[in-house]
Amino acid sequence: MSDVAIYVPDLSPELEDTVETLLEQAEAEILLTFPDLPARVSDGRTQLVLLKRVEAEMVSSVLRNPNAWSSTSESIGPLSNSYTINTAVASGLIKMTDAHVRLIQGGSAIAKRSPSMYVISLAGP
Repeated sequence: MSDVAIYVPDLSPELEDTVETLLEQAEAEILLTFPDLPARVSDGRTQLVLLKRVEAEMVSSVLRNPNAWSSTSESIGPLSNSYTINTAVASGLIKMTDAHVRLIQGGSAIAKRSPSMYVISLAGP
């Protein structure tokens, strides 16, 4: 839950069970795309910190917009208000984006940590 709270700072403790369920759903979706995920994490092809980030972003997308609205408007008398929700960060759905896939895959320009510095690999996977 603490990783999700980074993206949703006003997260209430009452939502802990919901967050855990959403994290399980996010992990299941990731495993559908990457059935070899445990091996990828184990051998360093996927960094655990990036995997946690992807899961937290997928869950926070639902928590920011639980009704999956893309826009809303309201009127009270002669006044009206409307806004559009940025569905890239608040789709209301558990979904993995292309950016998430790249983070899990690693890839040619992902920084990989060595004991003393960060090295950018420019070679293909």
